[in-house]
Amino acid sequence: MRSKWRLCVLTVVFFGISFLIGANRASANTTFQDESAALSLLNQKGQAIVNGTTPKVSDSNSTPSSDYSTTYYIDSINGNDNNSGKSPNDAWKTIRRVNSGTDFTNDQILFRAGDYWSDGPTLSPKGHHFKISSYGTGEYPKLAGNGLIQDVIRINNEDHVEISNLDVSNTVSGANGKDGTKLKADLKGIHITGADQGTLSNYYLHDLYVHDVTGTVAWINGSGKAPEGASYQNGWNGSKDSGGIIFDIQTPSRPDSKPTVFRDVTISDNVVNDNSYGGITIKQHEGKADHAWASRDDGTEENGYQSKNWAPHSNITIKNNYIDQSKSDFACDGIYLTSSKDSKIQGNITKGTGTVGIEMYYCDHITVQFNDVSGAVRKAGGGDSAGIDPDRETTNMLVQYNYIHGNGDGILLCGFGYGTSVIRYNVLKDNAVPIPGYQKGQAGIYYVDLFGDSGKHYIYNNDFYNTRQYPKATFIGSAPGMNNTKDHAFVFNNNFFSTQDSPDLNPLVGRRVSYSHNNYFGGPLKPLDGEANALKDDPMFKGQLDTNPQFEDLAALKIANNSPLIGKGTAMELTGLNVAVATEDLFGVPISTNPSIGVSEPMNVAPAGTTPSSTSSSSTPSSSVATPAQSSSTISSSSSISSVPVDKSNRPMAKNRMAPFKVFAREHFYEYRKPTFKVTNRAKKVSKHTILIVVSVTKSANGFRRYQLSNGRFITTNSKFVKRLYFATKVSKLKVINHSGIFSYHSLKFLRQNRMKFYKYGSVLHIRKVVRYGLTTRLKLSNGSYITGNRLFIDHY
Repeated sequence: MRSKWRLCVLTVVFFGISFLIGANRASANTTFQDESAALSLLNQKGQAIVNGTTPKVSDSNSTPSSDYSTTYYIDSINGNDNNSGKSPNDAWKTIRRVNSGTDFTNDQILFRAGDYWSDGPTLSPKGHHFKISSYGTGEYPKLAGNGLIQDVIRINNEDHVEISNLDVSNTVSGANGKDGTKLKADLKGIHITGADQGTLSNYYLHDLYVHDVTGTVAWINGSGKAPEGASYQNGWNGSKDSGGIIFDIQTPSRPDSKPTVFRDVTISDNVVNDNSYGGITIKQHEGKADHAWASRDDGTEENGYQSKNWAPHSNITIKNNYIDQSKSDFACDGIYLTSSKDSKIQGNITKGTGTVGIEMYYCDHITVQFNDVSGAVRKAGGGDSAGIDPDRETTNMLVQYNYIHGNGDGILLCGFGYGTSVIRYNVLKDNAVPIPGYQKGQAGIYYVDLFGDSGKHYIYNNDFYNTRQYPKATFIGSAPGMNNTKDHAFVFNNNFFSTQDSPDLNPLVGRRVSYSHNNYFGGPLKPLDGEANALKDDPMFKGQLDTNPQFEDLAALKIANNSPLIGKGTAMELTGLNVAVATEDLFGVPISTNPSIGVSEPMNVAPAGTTPSSTSSSSTPSSSVATPAQSSSTISSSSSISSVPVDKSNRPMAKNRMAPFKVFAREHFYEYRKPTFKVTNRAKKVSKHTILIVVSVTKSANGFRRYQLSNGRFITTNSKFVKRLYFATKVSKLKVINHSGIFSYHSLKFLRQNRMKFYKYGSVLHIRKVVRYGLTTRLKLSNGSYITGNRLFIDHY
């Protein structure tokens, strides 16, 4: 069941409009266009719902699934708890009946669309491998705790659970987001928990509206008097455990109990707003008898930061969620992922959070990418206001391809204990927003905050873009004074840019912080004294970012083919980290052997390991580009950077490979580890509508053709099961099948400013020709404009 619930494309209907939200969007070949289009639709959906539009069940989700043994129906108006519950005309009425002892193993529990259940009890079904969702059409079924129950939904020690198509809230009467006396301790919306179980696996929470959970704010530490509605010194187990969607482990029954962990959790395509403490939280229990299941205190660089008793959750995927905490002074973290490994946070939008938009704590090998993170401020007595924060004892953190804007700190790298991270190909715009009560002369805040005395961090190929005037702010700095005494931070290939004459945003020099191959342009920005291979050139962006750009507008930061930044960066090797080097820039362009400065590579430069057919006059030969090992004058107050040799990992594509293309699953099938399909070779089940990238075609031992995927696995080529995602050959007429419609564009670049005309669902379009565009195609219409060639948006007429 794991793969059935992951990497699918969902058509979600809200207020009668269907939004197609893509998934599986972060392979090496993901296109910027796909990412930005999905975020644009997610933003439209989220804003509409948060501003009062009621989410509705789509037609495609109104029919019960046939994958379960028995379907139970709940109808708050016409139901009767003495009924069998096994048909809409014989439905149960109350949540109390659901909780009365039925074993729901392999069953589904469906609430009637448009109905309302309030004041409890907590929905807490028993069984294994079950689904909670809706039936019929209309508004999401509403489950409202009204602050009278701790959890609206509680799943305890049950796994293989899917929850969808519900409106969940838990609001204390009179709570308005401003008055802390109206909050109630430890309230939750959806609570998945367990203890004494070993591993609990396979959870899929999607297409939910979880909002206005008014729990109190419990901080781990803190001093002095906390604001009303908040408290300090709650320790690990007692802190940050109220809010919208919570996964946590409870106190084990015996001191010698084995740890319980979650595995294979997907939380996707939800709207989550104004929940205190947090929107989405994953936590581990501290353990008993000093087992330290949550923390990693005994990890060291010498032992690879391995902790003897650490019991992390794994394969957590948090994607495509809209999280807005801006209407409550107590709604803090957007996403709080703790004690986890091998997980991904991708394609989410967070707004108006308190403390942090996306925070990781006690984690290893987490990828945070293609998120839009904005508006983080201090709330409820908290000390931070960061967009993204790899916090205490986090290692191999990869933060890439994100848009981080309008926060207090852009990225906070907390150097407590230890930490390792890679921060690359992000756009950080107008961060360092002044803290409420900020007075002239106080320490400023930072686009990147290197806090604490430890941490090995590689901060490279980011765009720092400032359009505001602050009392005081710095692109890279730290209130304690850049005092890294244990490790090293490398700041290379970044593009520092400002449209303002003040403040002085220049990065700060600190102990064990090395700068090289950075560009400084605008206002008082200038290379640091002694910095090797630094530039002070106009980057020659193709456009500019306005006051409130969306993710898709970042395409304006592509550099012209004659930009002075081309080839002036240095290749990276991430020594000491288990993170692969980047192979593509923010926009999906391959990174050349001599990388450029900033987030953009020019379109006509050959990728690493290849020989370009011609050399641009603006390209710099490799002999003139200093590598970190060659940069003996790289600025650093206490160490050199000779430990960062040239990257040799980029290699040309194997000769037996073809130009990659995307396909989508028309039916369920399996990926296999080998081209000869046997049950023992199955890797995972592929859900209908999943998008995959094909890199080559091969044959099995018995001669059947197979597609090889970008992840190295193999799938069928049978057109009954798989089909190319984009039209590749000309057709005369197509119709729009996306319910929210599509736009046409003046050019092949699908930017908002290039939009030409909107075509609603069902429109018939006349196609002139097909144009290849990276892994996608564009279709030229008879009026000269272009539309997407994606078959999930258009189809044969």
